[in-house]
Amino acid sequence: MNMNKWIALSVITCLLLSLGSLAFADESYDEYWIESQGKQIYGRLYTPEGAVGPCPTVILSHGFGSTWEEAKLYIPRFLDCGVSCYVFDFPGGAMKNQSDGDFLDMSVMTEKQHLLDIIDTISAHPMVDKLMLAGFSQGGAVTGLAAVERADKIVGEILFYPALCISDMGHEAYLNKEDIPDAPKAFWQTVGKRYYEDVWDIDLVEEVTRYDGQVLMFHGTNDPAVNHVYSVRACEKFHHANLILLSRISHGFGETTVERIFPNIITFMEQIGLIGAE
Repeated sequence: MNMNKWIALSVITCLLLSLGSLAFADESYDEYWIESQGKQIYGRLYTPEGAVGPCPTVILSHGFGSTWEEAKLYIPRFLDCGVSCYVFDFPGGAMKNQSDGDFLDMSVMTEKQHLLDIIDTISAHPMVDKLMLAGFSQGGAVTGLAAVERADKIVGEILFYPALCISDMGHEAYLNKEDIPDAPKAFWQTVGKRYYEDVWDIDLVEEVTRYDGQVLMFHGTNDPAVNHVYSVRACEKFHHANLILLSRISHGFGETTVERIFPNIITFMEQIGLIGAE
């Protein structure tokens, strides 16, 4: 797929997600800022209606160039299950968001460190009980990396079309690490040099599959941004993973797809003990 078609597809996907999010009821939430690596991270902690004590909680990490709003279709469904949601903007995670940070200084590894700090903070929150991670695209890759280092603080993770291809993207574009220019392209935007430098020597599939806990993965077979074979490879290497491939679905899920897959998410949350009987 050429770049113009990919840009057009990205715009259409964003529009569809925006239209779907119009149905999102702006449930009660607390703005919850977290300091990480000298930067202020904007976040929202949504809690189920009527919650008076600690709740099972999911941290949702958005994808490349996005914001916390990528999770809008999921938040009310988690809340209906009695699960709190922490959503946030990665520092430098988009050209414009509500957190500190420069988009040109962002990489998978900078986002991993920010997520580790978020996990440490949210897991200690008095209204948070058991904790699960979830991530979309690049946020899925970041979630996978962070889960390895905070396995003792989480009960499982959900990866939506995780961008485990980013290291390979750099290797396909440049012969050597020294060849990476100051302003390379990634997906549809200009990024900083460190975007590829930080993951040059890392096999993301190998790294995320070091996590030994329970994993649920979703990936569309028509994904033009991240080929679903990366999720297939990862699922084969994880010790406890289930991959649901969605025929003819692209990158980024609309409301119909979210409605379709959420029963699988509920089943997974019950299996890992996030919700339901002990």
